[in-house]
Amino acid sequence: MIVLRIRGQFSREERVVIEYVGRLKGEVYRERVKSLLVEYDKEFVPPLSVRAGGDVLRYCESLLKDRFILAVKGDDVVGFLSFRHGYASELLERYSPSNYVTMVIVERGYRRRGIATAMYSELLHNLPKKLRLPYVTVRTWSTNYASVKLLEKLGFRRVAVVEDERGRGIHTLYYGIELRRSHREKPKTRVESLKMRRVQ
Repeated sequence: MIVLRIRGQFSREERVVIEYVGRLKGEVYRERVKSLLVEYDKEFVPPLSVRAGGDVLRYCESLLKDRFILAVKGDDVVGFLSFRHGYASELLERYSPSNYVTMVIVERGYRRRGIATAMYSELLHNLPKKLRLPYVTVRTWSTNYASVKLLEKLGFRRVAVVEDERGRGIHTLYYGIELRRSHREKPKTRVESLKMRRVQ
């Protein structure tokens, strides 16, 4: 678990808890994840609804089979990262099996406050021992500059490019990171696990 203290409305400090929760069981969390997917559908290239034959809720149902790291403020989910455990593919053969990130969303009002960085940190350093693998992989698209910048800052390497897969001049980019054995072992102190923690 990672606790971020961020500046909220009227400069009040707000507490956001980043934590691995596994598969979503509670209806409240499931509904909130669905609402975030619906709200930000069109920010993706192509939109999530297009990937599911025009129905974003059908896309949601398939995503809810994955495992989740949530960013929670009070009782509200303000962001999430979902991933598949033990993923393997030809494109990522050198980085298989991996924990493959399938989705990252942060509510607009909470962006650029370290939440996405903290969710990746939770994935890279704080998963339960039985879920730790030597690799983490993810894909994004070439015009998603914020995602590309974050992945490269965290040490991910671009391992494959599928040109024009998402439209003319918009390429699918695959990234991977190999976790040193020390990264797969749980840090001895909480401070070590929060190297990327931001306090604003």
